[in-house]
Amino acid sequence: MKRAGSVKKFLSGILLVATLLGAFHHHHDLKTHHNCPICTFQSNISSGDLPETVDIAQIENLFVPITATFEVPKLSNKPARLSNRSPPLFS
Repeated sequence: MKRAGSVKKFLSGILLVATLLGAFHHHHDLKTHHNCPICTFQSNISSGDLPETVDIAQIENLFVPITATFEVPKLSNKPARLSNRSPPLFS
């Protein structure tokens, strides 16, 4: 049990240091440097794998019509076999 607690503290410390390092890291020219490992790590986290621009002409089907068929339930004129205080048949 002592080892599990020390692993949790170690991982929590790494998370804290990484968060603070990313929050307070800057360059004096206020630009992202691609040769800086911290800038590269931060830009990879924030941007993901999405492209920067998407051309609308590349998207073929923006709107696809949804066709649904609805059936009207048929009501029968049969008298109810249950008393008024009983639960419905479908429950």
